[in-house]
Order: sequence, then structure tokens, then C-alpha cells
Amino acid sequence: ASAADALRIAHSLKSASAMAGATALAVIAARVEKALVSDSAADIINDTARMKVAFAAFRASLVDRGLAA
Repeated sequence: ASAADALRIAHSLKSASAMAGATALAVIAARVEKALVSDSAADIINDTARMKVAFAAFRASLVDRGLAA
């Protein structure tokens, strides 16, 4: 994916996460979006790992509430 694609994906993930109530994921996606704009690769690498953890936690909370399989 190109840098422009990555930026669009980060922005979409930020917005969708916020709308879904996945606040931690939205915050991390916002940091990734900002890092992409400022070309800060080290921040992106660290935050993508955090993003995986935040997504797993959000998904688990949905499963616990019967909202996901």
C-alpha cells in the first residue's frame, strides 16, 4: 500500500473506532495518522502493535456482550 493508502486507512480506522466506542483503538489510530503525516516511522511501528492489542480487547468485550462471535 502507498503512504496515501495507509493514511486513508488510519483515518478511517480512527473514525470507525470512535463511532463504535473503541476509544483506545481510535486514539492509537489517530496517533498513527499523525505519525504518517509527519513521517515518523518509529511511532507507527510501536502503535501498530498497540493497535492489535486494543482491537483484541475491544473484540473480546463485544463477544462478552454477545455482540460478536
